[in-house]
This record gives sequence, structure tokens and C-alpha cells, in this order.
Amino acid sequence: RLRPEVAGEPMGLAQADNLLSHPDRARRASAWHGIQAAWQAEQETVAAILNAINGWRNELATQRGKGRRLDALDLSCHQGHLERTTLETLMAQAEAHKELGRRALQAMAGAQGITDFAPWDLYAPPPAAAQIRLGFGQALTLVAEAFAAFDPEMGAFARMMADRGWIDAVPSDNRRSGAYCTEYADPAEPRVFLTFEGTMDNVITLAHELGHAWHSWLLRDLPLEQRDYPMTLAETASLFAETLVRDALLARSQTCEQRLDIAWMDGERVASLLLDIPSRFHFERALVAGRSEGYLGAGQLRAMMKSAKQQWYGDTLSQYDELFWASKSHFSIAEFGFYNYPYLFGYLFSLGLYAQKARVGADFVPAYRALLADTGRMSAESLVEKHLGVDIREPAFWEESLRYVEEAVERLERLV
Repeated sequence: RLRPEVAGEPMGLAQADNLLSHPDRARRASAWHGIQAAWQAEQETVAAILNAINGWRNELATQRGKGRRLDALDLSCHQGHLERTTLETLMAQAEAHKELGRRALQAMAGAQGITDFAPWDLYAPPPAAAQIRLGFGQALTLVAEAFAAFDPEMGAFARMMADRGWIDAVPSDNRRSGAYCTEYADPAEPRVFLTFEGTMDNVITLAHELGHAWHSWLLRDLPLEQRDYPMTLAETASLFAETLVRDALLARSQTCEQRLDIAWMDGERVASLLLDIPSRFHFERALVAGRSEGYLGAGQLRAMMKSAKQQWYGDTLSQYDELFWASKSHFSIAEFGFYNYPYLFGYLFSLGLYAQKARVGADFVPAYRALLADTGRMSAESLVEKHLGVDIREPAFWEESLRYVEEAVERLERLV
């Protein structure tokens, strides 16, 4: 029922959210403030939801931990088929390299001549962008061709999803923001939801969700219990798919402006995954700890979110989204706590896989499929050791991936 007002016009959350990538800064600011006002009216309701979920999680951990004290991260790692040591290594590497995310934001702020870079500028397009608007058919063709260049069956699958009506993308009133992929157990078929309005962000989101769908499709003939891969590995195929489409766009680009458009998207992704995602993790750890002491009101949650954002973004932002905990539905998914670090894991893991793609060549496609097929029946550590021969408990794997991230930031800085 939330209807943000943007410049006096009420609209659905998804429509307002898409305006956060509008070229006009005033329009972006109006959309952001409209979304904030809508969620502020419901902040105590969302606070009650988060308290209920996290109070239940804490009590569950207490009841289960008769022999030793468990915490919410223990459960999250168990669900993610991930060792706590690996998670700690991953987050330590993010902390050590957060300056890359800040550099990306500083480059984008400088390109736009913005000295008070704000939350509504995080998804602003580059100043020289052509502002291309694509129809859904054009976007699907672009994504399918990028997939097909890597794996023809993957490209054909993307077209099949559209032909069978398995993608729900048409904007409508009162439509929720965000995008997701889900699937049926029987018949084993995926479905994708997003709100497509022709922006390049929408194209990348389409690639992301179709990457999830391809992952599920590859597992469709396995026993049901082996199709349920953990959230830690759930973002691998989606972020790999994003990288395929970005690289295809970069290869097609013929001008400096076109290359900047792609580098800009890379910069947004670096900032999102090295700053936003860790700040969510930081906030949720504080939320779980605070809830064990008592009820947390909206004011306390706002202060905790501000502190988390400040720790990661530093002075690259002039202000922080203190209500992010209300608008981001990931915090309110009852069955999964800490649905944040899997994106960072998937991002860096997919870059590690992409490095293997360049080394191995044509033999990588069946190896990639085999890796995805094992995601529901192996731990993250065993999976990577089997298919890549490396130990992700150690920093070396993540450091190699982060070198690709640094190259992306340097490319953005050069083009700016």
C-alpha cells in the first residue's frame, strides 16, 4: 500500500525506485525523499517485524545450543554450507579493500561535479550517457546473445523463458520494488519477477535473474534435496551472468562515452558489493546483538544503520540512508539471516570463475555446468577445492578476485 509521492505525483515503489537512476539530480532526490517518507510512516511496523524475527532467531539459538553457545552467524554459515573461518576471511578482505569502493564513488562524483554526493546519487548515470531506453525484446536479445557467446544452450534458455511467459516484467500499479527468481519443485520450472522500464540497470537485473534461472534449470533432473543450493552459492550464476553481459556490452562499445557507460556500471557494482553489502552485514550483526538485550525501536535501528553506513562509506557520502533497514526486504526474510554476505561471496567467487574461463577456454563451459550442478550437494569449501583446486579459507583466492576489481576501478578512473 505504500505510494511514494515524487514531485507531487503518487506512484508505486518500483516506479519510484527506477527513478533513482534518472539523469536529473533533482528528480532522483525527489524520488529518494518520497521513498523515505513512505517507509518512515511504517518504520515502527518494520521495527516490530525485525524484532520478532531476530528475537525468535536468538531464542532458537539458545534452545539449540545446550552443549555450546550458538549465534545467528553459526546458523547462517550452516545454511550457507560455509565455514565460519571462510566468512571471516571474506569480510576481512572486504575491510582491507573498501577503499576500492570509495574510489569508485569518488570518480563518479567527480565526473558529475557533485561535491555533496548523496544516497540518491549512487545510481546516477554517467554525465555523457546516451540514456538509451530499450524495449523488453531488445533487452532480452542483448542478454541472450551475450549468454549464447559463452554457452549456446544458455542463450537459448533465456529466449525460452520469455517465449513461455516465465518472466513477469511489465510495470503495474502498486508493484513492489526489487527483482527475484523462484522455481517450482514439480514441474521443475523457474520464474523471474522484475519491473522492466527500459533502463540499462533493468537490463543487468534481467541478466542477473536469468542467471539464477539457468542455475535452477541445470539442476532440474537431480533429486529434490540436491536442487536446494545454499544462499552462499546462490549468487554465483547470477553475478557470472551479469559479467557476461557487461563484457559483451564493453566489446561492442565504439566510443569513449560507451566504454564509460559500462565502466560506470562496474563502478556501481564495486561500490555496492564492497561498501553497501558489508554495511548491511555490519548492521545485522549489531541488530542481532542488540536484540538479545531487548526490544529495538525505530530510532535505535536508524542509529545503528547510520553507524554501519558511516563505517564503510566514510566521507564519500554527505548523508546516509538511515531507513535502509526498512526498505531492504532482505532483512525481513524469516528463514534466512544475514542475506547480505552471499552477494559479496558470489561477486568475488564469480570473478574467480571468470579468471578460470580465460585460462581454460572452451573446456570451461562443461566445467562451469558441473560446478553449478554440485552446489546443492557440497560445501562451498569442497566445491571450490574440487573444481578450482584452491582453498577459500585462505586470503589468496579472494585477493586474486580483488585484483580484477581494482582493474575495473582503474578503468573507470581513466575514462572519467
